[in-house]
Amino acid sequence: MSRADFIRQTCEILYAPGQVVEVRAFRKHGISSGYFTDYAKLAEKVQILDNDPEYSGIYITLNEINPDLLARRANRIEMRLGMSDKTTSDDDIITRRWFPIDIDPKRLSGISSTDTEHELAAGKADRIRKFLSERGWPDPIVADSGNGAHLLYRISLPNDAESLILVKNCLFVLSAFFSDDQSDVDTSVSNAARIWKLYGTVSRKGDSTNERPHRRSEILFVPDDLRIVQPDLLISLSSLLSPAPMEERSAEKQKKGTAAPDLGSWLHTHGLSFREKEFSGGRLFIFDECPFSSAH
Repeated sequence: MSRADFIRQTCEILYAPGQVVEVRAFRKHGISSGYFTDYAKLAEKVQILDNDPEYSGIYITLNEINPDLLARRANRIEMRLGMSDKTTSDDDIITRRWFPIDIDPKRLSGISSTDTEHELAAGKADRIRKFLSERGWPDPIVADSGNGAHLLYRISLPNDAESLILVKNCLFVLSAFFSDDQSDVDTSVSNAARIWKLYGTVSRKGDSTNERPHRRSEILFVPDDLRIVQPDLLISLSSLLSPAPMEERSAEKQKKGTAAPDLGSWLHTHGLSFREKEFSGGRLFIFDECPFSSAH
């Protein structure tokens, strides 16, 4: 399969037929952008940009956008946007089609990940996928971002304040459970007009070196049955961490006779392996293995 065919196929996987999508490409001294319903033409134009080393990354809108936006730059790419040229905003989104999870290795800004960092991010994505599967979530699209790993879960939510809070809280929970010294679950990808790596294109952070090479993003797995994550599963995930307001916790501490043994010491004493993180002014203990079943 040619690179252009792969890019076109990516669009056919992510979008409904005829859905308008914005392509946005970043280079050192400007932004290029276009709107497409013709995915073959999109792939043709994008391949030209991807061959130019001046472009650091090529992205697409994930969610369903107002079809009227096609008239801004219809099936073409404006190579250098002017001050008055608009790109897709949150208000332009009609519905949320995807719940995106981005696992990004921790490193200095402006450089690519090492092979080890890249592989560890892929391993974390697999652990997140298994965690959500145990909670009843269907299989996601699994992808390589070029530097880290992506999971894309199909959803169907309105573009409103409640959906934004729900998506934010779900990402917050996943970050609390899985972010560590090696990589983060990016919690900033919650806005409806979030742009996403266009699979089949190269991620160019800094210069490509033997230690930190540029890599091509790609879709690794698409389930045969790409089912929608039902809202109750999202709500269940978002509710896993619901800290009490700070004033309530402060009041509890002031009550006499409520002193409790240190939980970390108790867990160590009983031989339970865990990671400890700060959480909402307190401490969060994450078990390496379920204390009730080694299968989790």
